[in-house]
Amino acid sequence: MNTKFKKQPIDEGIEKRDDLYYFSGTDTLFTGTFQDYWDSGDPKGFYEIKDGKLHGTLKIFWTNGELSFVSKFKEGLCHGYNHGYHKNGKLWFSNHYENGELDGLSENFDENGELLTREIFKQGKRVN
Repeated sequence: MNTKFKKQPIDEGIEKRDDLYYFSGTDTLFTGTFQDYWDSGDPKGFYEIKDGKLHGTLKIFWTNGELSFVSKFKEGLCHGYNHGYHKNGKLWFSNHYENGELDGLSENFDENGELLTREIFKQGKRVN
């Protein structure tokens, strides 16, 4: 993670407008990391932002504390591996993005971990 990033909770002066993150009440784009929390105090999400856009790792958690989703972003676009998890912790989906488009293997699993679908994409289009 870039050491220039500033850690800041979302409720302390960050707002989202038009899919960009700003310091609240300003037109200054936010760069840094922040976390938000469920009412219970458990983590809800962890975000890395650069120039107002998702850039780096995004993690979202279920209310039970289990990881729900983890993805990599580059300049606001999904870029890299993307994994989702059922509430029981088992893998729900796994896919790969290049510059916001599905590119490579994409798999979906049921709550027991059994494979449901397996597809291959190239530049956002299914090739198998």
